[in-house]
Amino acid sequence: MTTPPTTAAPTTTSSSSTTTAVPPDLRDLRVPIPKGQLRAAPGDVLAVHADGDLWLHRGLLTATPGSAERLVDLADPRVRSAEGPGANRIDRVAGPIDGVVYFTDCCEPVSGNLYAVGQAGAERRLLAPGDRVALRHDAGAIAMVNSYALSVIELPSGRPSTEAFVSPISQLGGGWDVVWARDSRSLLVLDAASDWFDILRFDAVAPFAFLERVRVATPGRPPSSSVLFAGRGPNGEIAVAVEGTDRTSVRFFDADTLAARPALEQRLPAGATAVQLAGDGRGVLWIIGEVLWHRAVDGSERRLGDGFAAAWFIDG
Repeated sequence: MTTPPTTAAPTTTSSSSTTTAVPPDLRDLRVPIPKGQLRAAPGDVLAVHADGDLWLHRGLLTATPGSAERLVDLADPRVRSAEGPGANRIDRVAGPIDGVVYFTDCCEPVSGNLYAVGQAGAERRLLAPGDRVALRHDAGAIAMVNSYALSVIELPSGRPSTEAFVSPISQLGGGWDVVWARDSRSLLVLDAASDWFDILRFDAVAPFAFLERVRVATPGRPPSSSVLFAGRGPNGEIAVAVEGTDRTSVRFFDADTLAARPALEQRLPAGATAVQLAGDGRGVLWIIGEVLWHRAVDGSERRLGDGFAAAWFIDG
């Protein structure tokens, strides 16, 4: 059964990067940030199952896996609707932070949605528009991106900032993703087209000034294949998972200069999606079909289970 979300008060302010400052009466808007009871530890995994539900698998990466808790019961995205593409699917999670797991889904509406849940089986809470939620390293803010805007919400104050991509240099033309820079002073946004992707750097403080862009060619990439941030390398490098015809490549870029680091490239089997690196940059999770796989630091690989759509490490 699908649990309808509760809805928070209006949460974001939006202005063009060329407009004047936000009016004083809008500066005090806040997203109501909840607190919860969810706790997790290294070795646990947050996962979206093929039926769309969000689960916490305790100890899944350890020698003695524990129980699994369904955090949110959602509509099955595999069921097609007569009036549209079907239910949204969770595309990114962050947390737990103060006992709360944040997650975004896409794409109805096109902006995406940010939700929070603080207890297994509890009602999810709709907080704001946005997609591809990314947690800042100190857990003091989350960022989101979609095709037309970049947003940051400070934690735990709930203070939001949103800016539309209005200049030609900053508009996104393909798939999108976001991650915080290593020093948290800037945000890196991924914009993926059919045969290239851009990594764009924006200042992390509104109005999110555009700073630089690096373009990477991906010739011959299959139509509808994914290009997404996958975490960080052993020394903080930015990891990008590129799905290809004969393999999925995890490419690395210097955290400060965005220069490519081809010697670090990792290769996964063809069809590998939802690639995520552990906080140490060595362990890897990925999905093939609906099977969840894990590669440990020593290079050994293990099948963790069936019926998965995506999974994320808990790094503590």
